[in-house]
Amino acid sequence: MMHTDIHRMEYLLARYSEGTATAEESTELETLLLQAELRPIVIDILTKMAAESNITAHISESELEKGAAHILHRPTKKVMPLRRIWLTAASIALLLTVGTMYYINRQHPVKAPTVTVAQVVPGKDGAILTLADGSQVSLDSAANGTVAAQNGQTIVKKNGQLVFMPNEAGDPNTFTTVSTPKGRQIQLVLPDGTKAWLNAASTLLVPTKFDTQGRVVNVQGEAYFEVAKLTMPGSQQRMPFRVITRKNVYIEVLGTHFNIQTYENDNSVKATLAEGSVKVFAGNKATLIKPGEQAVVVDNQQGIEVKAVDIDEVLAWKNGTFMFKHRTPVTEVLKQIARWYDVEVVYPNGQPTAVFEGEMQRDLSFDQVVKGLSAMGLDITIEGRKLIVRQ
Repeated sequence: MMHTDIHRMEYLLARYSEGTATAEESTELETLLLQAELRPIVIDILTKMAAESNITAHISESELEKGAAHILHRPTKKVMPLRRIWLTAASIALLLTVGTMYYINRQHPVKAPTVTVAQVVPGKDGAILTLADGSQVSLDSAANGTVAAQNGQTIVKKNGQLVFMPNEAGDPNTFTTVSTPKGRQIQLVLPDGTKAWLNAASTLLVPTKFDTQGRVVNVQGEAYFEVAKLTMPGSQQRMPFRVITRKNVYIEVLGTHFNIQTYENDNSVKATLAEGSVKVFAGNKATLIKPGEQAVVVDNQQGIEVKAVDIDEVLAWKNGTFMFKHRTPVTEVLKQIARWYDVEVVYPNGQPTAVFEGEMQRDLSFDQVVKGLSAMGLDITIEGRKLIVRQ
């Protein structure tokens, strides 16, 4: 490939990553990517682009293959020229695979955010356990072994999981509360063998003993459940598992995998089914949803909306990533970042209207995250744990 052609490839990749490529330029890039002998050159160019953004990265041939395939099957459309900064060794190929790109343009350097005081780190495993008598146990630094024993219920920490041991002496009307502050998450095993994952800023109420006619838990925030299949005592009838949220909204299952999101400041309850069957109740309404569907109940509105969703996107938090595939408002992105990094987001002159499509790991430093937000054209100031965002 001639020297001038390499410059042309650099130009086309930059234009595509910014979402500003014309139809003719996209077609030209597609033609070049179809030439197998050019793949090493493309890898070199992308690695160079990442290095100029102060990011160490390596792109494999297989990652490039995925990215190139996406370009070759992606219709050309005008998109907002947002730029991508969250390019890690594992995700740099997403420069090609994401529809709307976020990348530091060499011709438009990003203004560094103003920082006063902030020692902000990514979230981690941890929670606060509140027992039936009101006593509390912090699980952040608790060692493996028994962390609580009360009313016949023993709770054990084992390899990062919180395990509720089966309890025949407990009372279905007394509860143990597991709370994750901002910047914490926890995985649990309930007395019936059900597995649960609790996202940041969430609460799960578990009875000290499940009733023999049904299992009931209360959730605020976000949780994912893999419900154990049980039968009623002396019967072949399946024992139901019910999750109560708020405002007369609850979910009932028999044995299934599903996610429930019910943060108070979201003004809605969202139940997403990954496997099995779920019935959602809201007031006097009820509906069944299938795998890949999400039921949405909006506060102060009648009815239950059912829609198809991307399961990987919904469950990304559980799998250690932030994922936004469908032009997500930046305010929603910031809301999730605030919960995980334990910061407060303030909009002194109104909320920005930008949208985001992309993916990033939840273990990125806060500095990397802030640089990414700045690359989107946001004016950011950090004061302590407060993220001040101006348009």
